[in-house]
Amino acid sequence: FLGSRLRPHKVPTKEPIPPTEIVMLYLFAIFCFAAGPVSARQCDVTSLLQTPLVQGSGKKRLRQNAEIQQVQEQNLSARPSFAVLLTTYNEPSRTKMYEKRLNWWLSNTTLPIYVVDSHNSKFAEQLKSIRKFREYHFDQTPILGTPPRGGSTPAEILSMKKAFEVFKDEWAQYDYVVKVTCKYVLPTLTSAFASMSKGNAFIVQSTNYNHFTYPGWVDTECLGFDAKRMGQLLAEIEKQDPLCIENKVATLLWDSKSYSHQILHPMPVPEAYQTARGDGQRLPELLQSVAA
Repeated sequence: FLGSRLRPHKVPTKEPIPPTEIVMLYLFAIFCFAAGPVSARQCDVTSLLQTPLVQGSGKKRLRQNAEIQQVQEQNLSARPSFAVLLTTYNEPSRTKMYEKRLNWWLSNTTLPIYVVDSHNSKFAEQLKSIRKFREYHFDQTPILGTPPRGGSTPAEILSMKKAFEVFKDEWAQYDYVVKVTCKYVLPTLTSAFASMSKGNAFIVQSTNYNHFTYPGWVDTECLGFDAKRMGQLLAEIEKQDPLCIENKVATLLWDSKSYSHQILHPMPVPEAYQTARGDGQRLPELLQSVAA
């Protein structure tokens, strides 16, 4: 009688992870560590993990979903935040060019956009209808003269210093402020920045990066600053002996303990937005042209 009611004891076994979840986690790992120039819109972690997060039920699945969400949140929080500072000298001959690029930054990104203009000339009001951005205008002539004494370097440093004085309280919420010369648009800036770490003094572009012979050279069309130390860093740049800002920044990078830096991956500049620099050179990409 008792024997007829007994049932074999089933030893609990660990349920294997479904192959689909293994694939999803593998793709997630690639997303976390890959450094390819893929836009943030193309690589959305939430979309990538959507399937394992919504399917299934029970305690095990809930635990797995919670773990995945925790990893996702940690990954996102580990990425540095940044605002973009577009530098301009908005004389009449450049206004159309600047406004075309400002329109692009406002229409094609969700990044916090700040603009500094050292010609003290306003931009078209219609740009404000695209979305909110912050701007500061001043006249560099009383300070530097016309043409600016010392060339473009004092003018470039002055613009960044003025912008920091005005916006530093707002910038304190970000890890970095990325100065971009407003001749350029950078569709892959967000994805390139995703591979950067927090805590560097500088984030530099890879074009003409020469840190192998002193004092070196670092192009500055795109230059990231520790947001909280930007004022101090600009003062240190200004004090360096070389005349050009590209040499001044490179000189600081030799002191890696105080001025750590990382190099951004190459970032293409769309052909319609390629504009000649002061030396006449056009940059199809902000890329590395000096072998390491």
